[in-house]
Amino acid sequence: MSANAVLESNGASREWVSAQAIRDLPIDQGRGTGAMAWFIASEAMVFLGLFFSYYYLGHRQPRWPIGDPPDLTLPTAMVLILFLSCIALWAGGRLLEQGRQLPARGALLLTILLGCGFLVLNAFDYDSESQLQPVTQNPYTSIFYTIGGVHAAHLILGLLFLLYAAVLPRPGLTDKPPHGAYRNAAMYWYFVTAVWFVMYAIMYIGPHHVVGANPALH
Repeated sequence: MSANAVLESNGASREWVSAQAIRDLPIDQGRGTGAMAWFIASEAMVFLGLFFSYYYLGHRQPRWPIGDPPDLTLPTAMVLILFLSCIALWAGGRLLEQGRQLPARGALLLTILLGCGFLVLNAFDYDSESQLQPVTQNPYTSIFYTIGGVHAAHLILGLLFLLYAAVLPRPGLTDKPPHGAYRNAAMYWYFVTAVWFVMYAIMYIGPHHVVGANPALH
């Protein structure tokens, strides 16, 4: 006789037995990961549209970017910061898999601190660039600062995801919601980091390569 039949024979209602059977099912630890993947895909479409706009605005310009190319000092430091933050986040995930909650939480907090450092450098870079070329000066500055601002907003959202995972009693896999908060927050953080790497190649390295290849543009 099955366990459900035994419960029914002892007076349990069929509805209660059905609900108990559902509760006894194994937890789907991938819950939320698919939703995060779709969310990231939708946000990727936003940046694809912005990068398309960047090239569309520049394809008929005699010179792109208009004016001097952006300085590389702070953006390069920001690339390094996000790269280190991803290493810390990945290491924290491995520690979490080993059941080492405290060092994993420390790695998560380090990632958050590095993300805050990125935002500080981003603000300094925005201030220095906007003094040389105001936001509304021409089509190039408009799209340049728009893409940068949208990315900064996404990075702040990524920090909020990480903070949420950090304050949870158990940020890893659990038998109660939220499931895999650390993993899902890390997915989004890797996404915003990858977007910055693309931005760095297109909007910072690219203009210097064009100017270097065409001395007449200096």
